[in-house]
Amino acid sequence: MKKKVLGILFLTFICISTIFSQGFNAPSAGKSFVYFVRVTPLAPKINFEYFEKNKFIGEFKASNYIRIECETGEHLFWGVCDNKDFITIDCKAGESYFVVVDVLPGAFRARIRFTPLTSDNSILLSKVKSIINDRKPIETAEKILKDKNEKKKMYIATTLSNYEQLLKTTKNYQNMTQDMFIPMNILKQ
Repeated sequence: MKKKVLGILFLTFICISTIFSQGFNAPSAGKSFVYFVRVTPLAPKINFEYFEKNKFIGEFKASNYIRIECETGEHLFWGVCDNKDFITIDCKAGESYFVVVDVLPGAFRARIRFTPLTSDNSILLSKVKSIINDRKPIETAEKILKDKNEKKKMYIATTLSNYEQLLKTTKNYQNMTQDMFIPMNILKQ
């Protein structure tokens, strides 16, 4: 019995350390990773907030990143600063997708823009790889996630309603298809 408990604890530790470690790792079986990476040094003190459909998933400033493990299939992500930007990603099991978080000048604060990253953009990919290999992903504590989701419940509902009823059809938001992942052999180079 004691060996089983120790075995389970060891496997849990390995899974958690893989998910939260720096560098590039394969996602859990049947899942995908989505990375949001800020490579620009512009507006380093400005915090951007990130959402997956109807839930707050994290925030960070400066040149950093968050890594989200997702089920396969299509996901709607959005980010907020002085504006909102949306991106849909159709995730394929076992693959990793990268979104560069661009910082643009805004009326009062910086503006956010999502740019899909593919292996064709070697200069930007090199910057992303450097950040991910040098730092651990930003992790938001469960309590903060829970509190922010509760506080932002109406804001999230209003934003998603506006997206579905108006923005989705009138704005040209980015979309990543299943084939836009970056293969692990390129990430590990």
